[in-house]
Amino acid sequence: MRKMLLVACAISIACAGTVQAIEKPNLGALKNVTNVVTSTASSLTPTSVRGTIGNINTKLAAADATVQASFNALVSALSSKEEATKIKTELNAINANKNLSASEKSAKIAQVMTDYGNTLEKTQAEMGEKLKTASAEKRAAITEAVIDLSAASIQYLDIANACKNVVMSVSSNPTLAVSLASEIASLKDTGAILKNNVKSLKNVATQSIAVAKAGGIEIKLPDTKTTKAKKVNF
Repeated sequence: MRKMLLVACAISIACAGTVQAIEKPNLGALKNVTNVVTSTASSLTPTSVRGTIGNINTKLAAADATVQASFNALVSALSSKEEATKIKTELNAINANKNLSASEKSAKIAQVMTDYGNTLEKTQAEMGEKLKTASAEKRAAITEAVIDLSAASIQYLDIANACKNVVMSVSSNPTLAVSLASEIASLKDTGAILKNNVKSLKNVATQSIAVAKAGGIEIKLPDTKTTKAKKVNF
């Protein structure tokens, strides 16, 4: 079970007709998260809240898996076999390192993605030229990977909203807040980690779309809207 939860925002994407870059994360949605009333908070127990956190962690693990699988697929489609192997080996080493906490792993993985996004930016013209003669299979793989990364960002937003609700609900019950002090601290502290991950996702997706466009590949992202805040069931 992960001890650290990602909390904050996700990438808001707009697309209509032609390829567009990813917009800045919509922070306004998180400010409108539905507040759980005091009467409900007073009926909560440490067990019920920890059960909810467990469910959130399950969803988070799935979102993280989607991000890494999509990123690996993107690297394999865009880069050389040697470069793809190098990056995958680096990610596997981070995930397998038992000396790293969940937050440290997230930060290192985000850095790998950021570095790759920067590489795409520097080699955009060169990589785009190669894609002009790429197979239909490779072009489809690139499109699917970018779309999957974008979809995962929406999953992050759902998780962020759920985390926000947990913090608000527990904080409104002083007794419960004391019992779950470590969990609440964890939820708050991971906000900075999520911002780093979101920034990395945005960078990789934006640069991938630019490279694809240079290679004549038009990636039309799904017309997604910021997820509305939902009440958490404890």
